[in-house]
Amino acid sequence: MEFELDANNFGYFMMNTKLKARVISSVGRPVGVLPLDPRPKQQRRIPSKLTDPSDLSLNLTELRSGKDSQSNSASRSAGSKRSSHSTRSRSGSGSRSKPNRAKSNSSIGKRCGSEATYGTDDEDQGQDVKFYDVQSSRSQPPTAFGEPMAKKTIDPLEILAINQEREYNKVYEIIRHGEDLTYIDNLQQFERLKILDLSCNHIEQISGLENNTDLRELKLYDNKIKVIENLQCLKDLSCLQLQHNRIKTIGKGLNLVKKLKTLRLDSNQILKLESSDFISCVQLTSLDLSFNMLDNLSALNYLPNLEEVNASGNRLRKISDLSRCRKLVEVDFSNNRLTDLSGLNKSTNLQILKLGNNQLTSFSSIAKLKSVEEVDVSGNRLSELSPLASLFPSLQIFSVCDNRIVSWQEVLSLSKVPELVELFISGNPFGLEDGEKPHYYTEIQKLLPNLEILDGAHIKRSNSKTTAPLMRPMSASTVVSVRQMDNQLKAVSQELSDLKNSISQRFESLRTTCQSLPAEPPPSSARTVYGPSPAPSDKEPEIRSCSRRLRIRQAQEFAASQQFT
Repeated sequence: MEFELDANNFGYFMMNTKLKARVISSVGRPVGVLPLDPRPKQQRRIPSKLTDPSDLSLNLTELRSGKDSQSNSASRSAGSKRSSHSTRSRSGSGSRSKPNRAKSNSSIGKRCGSEATYGTDDEDQGQDVKFYDVQSSRSQPPTAFGEPMAKKTIDPLEILAINQEREYNKVYEIIRHGEDLTYIDNLQQFERLKILDLSCNHIEQISGLENNTDLRELKLYDNKIKVIENLQCLKDLSCLQLQHNRIKTIGKGLNLVKKLKTLRLDSNQILKLESSDFISCVQLTSLDLSFNMLDNLSALNYLPNLEEVNASGNRLRKISDLSRCRKLVEVDFSNNRLTDLSGLNKSTNLQILKLGNNQLTSFSSIAKLKSVEEVDVSGNRLSELSPLASLFPSLQIFSVCDNRIVSWQEVLSLSKVPELVELFISGNPFGLEDGEKPHYYTEIQKLLPNLEILDGAHIKRSNSKTTAPLMRPMSASTVVSVRQMDNQLKAVSQELSDLKNSISQRFESLRTTCQSLPAEPPPSSARTVYGPSPAPSDKEPEIRSCSRRLRIRQAQEFAASQQFT
């Protein structure tokens, strides 16, 4: 019997061939055990970069059309085989649809460069998973297809339009924050410029400021600046902000800036400070060096007027000698590796001391500081609080969270700090469930009667005595409002005095008018002119003395006669 191999029975032929091969290979094996074909290795193609964005939309369209053609071909093959054998039609349709799908996928893979295919071209081709690398708007660079960023600088005409001015000399402030500027230029016309803000741009070099000698405040933070330079002409500069840049050394960039008072260099890459870096900045009062890579601050000892220092987030193990910084009021050395605080022993004017997240085990390295009002030593390894009262007698705010205080007796020593009003002491072993005082809240309230805030919560106390409210110093806005109210009160009092004088004058005029009225009745001639007089009789005097209406009428007649005469 001859068997014709056509399109209808091709699947049936392939299925029988595979079954015969399995039966032959299973001869001699236990009953019910068939050999399993080894799993084909997965072929992974590394996705390449997308060369043209238009290819992606084209490939996605082809992918959708390929799927539709596959489903249509499968349905057509299934419909043509239902009339013959049902089992043959299933196997035949499956064997024919897979090569078509592999062909369509391979064509798409050639066209789309960002495609990643997992699987083989065998029977498991239908389970392939394809990934397309579609770049989002956030991941795209500022320029298309890796081209360098276009140069952009300040437009003088645009600055005039923003400030609503026609002359360059009348512009005192320029703010170009986040405008994708790449360099500084076109500022020579603005000779009277006081404030310049070019933050959050792509500036790599400080330049173009030679004619802006009156500049007071310069903001260049969040740029790509690597070197501090070209500031020698800014002799009146008082505030310089260079945080979030790529500066590694200060060098001689600040040598001629003698009036600088505020300097921010935080979040840079500074490794070391030299004594010559701040040799001309003798008027500097506020310095921020946080989040750099410093391990020594000895260069700050040449700043006699320094009041605030922030050196948190560095690599400090010891505070250098700051005895010449006699005006130092606030220091922040948190998030370092400090174990020694001896460099602050002569800072007699220090008021705020922040030492959180270090490696302190005791207060033995620090001397008595009478002016300190706020201390933060949270996140250290302290286990004793007894020296606190002798070291900081004026302490008002104390934070000692997340330390190693085990004994409740150490907490009781805080009663010797009379001015303590805020205390943060959570996260210590004594306050845990298995500690000495897991419910220490009420105990500390009794221990410290003047305490107002405990672990961030305000303490409510019931006082029977009524005390006067605490008077605080008035701010500038409050002073202005008081002056306005005083002026208004003076104006009101002046109006009242004017009204009083006016009323008194009117009463005086009325009194004068009343005194000018005659005490005797008008003569008979007047009565005959303006009205008939009653006939004389013996009862006339009696009528005149008892009739008030008659007297009023006579007065009116007299007044009228005087007016016409």
